[in-house]
Amino acid sequence: MRIQTNTIGRGLLKRIPLENVQVVVKRTSGSTSILLNKLEVASFKFPSNAKVILECRGGRTAYNRFDLGELNSLHLPWQSNPLAYQFAGVDFRLLVVAGVSNSITRRGEILGEADEIFPDRMDATSGAVVQESLLAGVPSDLGNIPWQVDFSEVYPILKINNRVRDIASLQKREDFRCLAIIPVVREVAEWLYVRYLEAGLESEAEKRWWKVLDADLVDEPSNDGDIEEAARNKVEWAREIAENFARKNDLFNKWLTLTKQGEI
Repeated sequence: MRIQTNTIGRGLLKRIPLENVQVVVKRTSGSTSILLNKLEVASFKFPSNAKVILECRGGRTAYNRFDLGELNSLHLPWQSNPLAYQFAGVDFRLLVVAGVSNSITRRGEILGEADEIFPDRMDATSGAVVQESLLAGVPSDLGNIPWQVDFSEVYPILKINNRVRDIASLQKREDFRCLAIIPVVREVAEWLYVRYLEAGLESEAEKRWWKVLDADLVDEPSNDGDIEEAARNKVEWAREIAENFARKNDLFNKWLTLTKQGEI
């Protein structure tokens, strides 16, 4: 289950737009650092002594909560100490919390929140900041299964067997992208189909997946008909999404080219 912070009196809570915040994952050999590159909250008139908290949630990595200090003394970019975790496939939540009690708020009350912050990634070689992949592989104990999609969290996570030595390199290979990622996309599309029918696109994860999969190119999910027809609709919708994804990224042709050259 996702870990949430206990809160009191959320009536004054202000939602901080995601475009006002940028979190970056910086990986080096054997360790990872978290950077807060951007935080624009001046328009919210938070107390200068309010504290800034950055949370990394989820059961797929160790829970971390970073206390960045008070707003009036926060200097960006803020960077955590090196950590042993890879932070692949995670999201963050940023909180602005009352530092003292007064007639309006109580100490520890959340004043502002930006939720479901998907981190960017800093290229270890160039130092450039690029968008982190939604399918960043998470090393997991899968026995003899090479990979699987885990839907137990808030959004899908691609788990790759931790017996694979270099997951990052594996994910760049055309054979893996063709033979594994296309089926993964079909599974995610079926998940997205169900989520869409249940409540529309509520979370940032769902909205990002909808955009990444170019779901607007396919007819909107439909639940018309009986149970069997609804199931067929879901499978067909997901198949079309996967077909569009594979064609857009030219995955099969790239795989065929490598096969002919004897590289696989």
